[in-house]
Amino acid sequence: MADAPRREGRVSPTEVHTPADLARELELLRGRAARGSGKAKVSLADLAARVGVPRSTMHTYITGTTLAPADVLDRIVIALGASPAEQALWGEAWFRVAEHVHQSRKPAPTDRPVPRQLPAAPRPFTGRERELAALDEAHRAAPGADALVVAALGGAGGIGKTWLALHWAHRNLHRFPDGQLYVNLHGFDPSGTPVPPGVAVRGFLDALGVPAAVIPADLDAQVGLYRSLVAGRRMLVLLDNARDFAQVEPLLPGSATGTVLVTSRQKLPGLVSTYGARPVNVDVLTGQQARELLARHLGADRVAAEPAAVEAIIGTCAGLPLALGIVAARAATEPDLPLAVFARELARSLDALDLDGPATGLRATFSWSYRELPAEAARALRLLGACHCPELDVAAVAALTGAEPGEAARAMAVLSRMHFAHRTPDDRFHIHDLVRAYAADLAASTEPPRVLAAALERLVEHFLRRASAAMDAIAPYERLHRPEVPGPAAPPPDYDQALAWLDAERHNLVALAGRGSPEQTGRLSTTLHRYFVVGAHFTDAISVHSKALAVATDLAQRSNALRHLGAVHRWLGDYGRALEYNEQAAELGRELGDSRLEHAAVNNIGIIHERTGRHEQALDHYQQVLKYADDAEDHFAQGTVLHNMGSLYRRMELHEEALAHFRAALAVAREYDDHNLEGFTLADLGRLHLQLGQTAEALDYLDQALALAKKHNDRSLQTEVLNGLGELHHAQGELSSALAYHREALVLAENIGRSGERTRAEQGVRRCEQALGAETR
Repeated sequence: MADAPRREGRVSPTEVHTPADLARELELLRGRAARGSGKAKVSLADLAARVGVPRSTMHTYITGTTLAPADVLDRIVIALGASPAEQALWGEAWFRVAEHVHQSRKPAPTDRPVPRQLPAAPRPFTGRERELAALDEAHRAAPGADALVVAALGGAGGIGKTWLALHWAHRNLHRFPDGQLYVNLHGFDPSGTPVPPGVAVRGFLDALGVPAAVIPADLDAQVGLYRSLVAGRRMLVLLDNARDFAQVEPLLPGSATGTVLVTSRQKLPGLVSTYGARPVNVDVLTGQQARELLARHLGADRVAAEPAAVEAIIGTCAGLPLALGIVAARAATEPDLPLAVFARELARSLDALDLDGPATGLRATFSWSYRELPAEAARALRLLGACHCPELDVAAVAALTGAEPGEAARAMAVLSRMHFAHRTPDDRFHIHDLVRAYAADLAASTEPPRVLAAALERLVEHFLRRASAAMDAIAPYERLHRPEVPGPAAPPPDYDQALAWLDAERHNLVALAGRGSPEQTGRLSTTLHRYFVVGAHFTDAISVHSKALAVATDLAQRSNALRHLGAVHRWLGDYGRALEYNEQAAELGRELGDSRLEHAAVNNIGIIHERTGRHEQALDHYQQVLKYADDAEDHFAQGTVLHNMGSLYRRMELHEEALAHFRAALAVAREYDDHNLEGFTLADLGRLHLQLGQTAEALDYLDQALALAKKHNDRSLQTEVLNGLGELHHAQGELSSALAYHREALVLAENIGRSGERTRAEQGVRRCEQALGAETR
């Protein structure tokens, strides 16, 4: 068949009997079709586009690796200019080749190698019920489906993607009788050289029994051969540690009978959109799952023997399987050391999560992803570590980095795609605790101190503007006494929006205390004081006010911080410490000549004397404050001290005086929209009328106070009102209702740490239970 006319390009479909003949004649037809175009032959890409099949698939047809379906071959020769008569001859040729292929095919597919490339199943393994169920669900459609089943397991480095994939694969080996192919694509390894698709597919061809001498040199031909060999076979392909979609796509089978698992630190939206991959997000372990993992490594007895140390380890590792595994491995190799030793090491440094030096362990794992970040995303990550905030929105990130919001959003999108950050449903970005610790180390070692200080001051100033606007909505009556905020004001929210923002940002606000300038920390303390009191966030309040006191650079900052600390300790029932703080604050106010600061502390001292039974001293302090308030026309102080005097007179059983002062305080509260003062005054009016036996009036005032407490989420007020309602219903003989109110008050008082109201609730519960017990006897 190698005569001169053939070399001149004569095409003869009648001489086609084998796939090789078919390939030869199609090659000649491509050359004939290109005459006059200046090209030797029609290109593979051009032909694939004309016929409407992928280039890689066309390559297998043209080279004879795969016999094209009859209708596709018909379209190929038409695209290459075959005449109607030639088309008929090509149709006959197809049947001859198909018969040859059928006759030469080996009878038993089992003669082909069955690859078993999976690494060993991980031991031990715990949890992941949700993720395993998602993989099961994705695979149910595999046998007989009309499309390849692909699952993309995404998550941060060290989250356990490979272990999860291997565990599911070994648990489902029976579903893949024709074999399992595995390749580590090294997408994020220290070498920095991901496995090229050509290297990976040649490894698959070798596992499938293809002799090296007959593997095509062209990547498309290799991919076509690989897909031909796995077509129709029930196989699993596990592509581990993929860098991106381009690395994965050539390794996907073309048959719908297989299942593919892909693990990557990148989100792979191309795989989802093009191949309908099922994304499976691999997240941290729960506390219980982390505990089970440690127990399986170290034994249940050793874990049970040191519950506090185990909880500390779990808390520091924050559910990251790699970190837990490293701690467990170190503890297993040193069985005589208490777990508390490892817990202390973890608390000090990430060095405790290195196995055999800095090249291994947690830092190394994170670094493989970090080095792939664009410069702006890497800088954003470092600054996020330095600020110690667990979760920020784009506006806060923009303030931190000094970037425009659009630039900040793009940087966070990259961090989210690389699983350094998790985007929450309310459009915030959460950073895992250990990622933050890693990023903080990077910031400390690479960023100049002045750069870090400037970034933190920008972030604190951003939060101060937003917090000040929120407090203007929540406590407008205190606006004159809050520090001024330089620069453009934040947009004013309504009450519900303001409270929601403060609740969402509370952990960040606490984390930032002491991170900016001393002046910023003082403003943060004063701005948030009322929010902390109303919400009964007393632990956070002590943290912020203590930092403000520690960094204060002038007497006014120190006086404010001392007074706020004194107020918090008073709410908690620690009257000795409260008195000490307020006396220092009052003295500093006098030294400064600032009557407002002085008398705000004096008022608090009066409350402490009242609570501890020193009524004469309390009245003396209140009268000092009332004179100051009248002289200075300080309506906030006036309303507050009138209420306090009413409370004192109620305790002294001077009912008329108490009633007059409560009514005067209520009038001030309503005139100046001081809902906090209004609520507590209504509650105390309820208690007063109950003392007077006027239960209808008492119930009316208490109901009004409860409505205000719920509307403004004032948990301290709510606790007092619930106890008041319990006492009212007890007085009316409604013991079951009274018991329910006291029990609700007890739970709330314990949650917020108000010891006085907790004691009041406990006494109410006992009285009700004793009375109910007497009734049953």
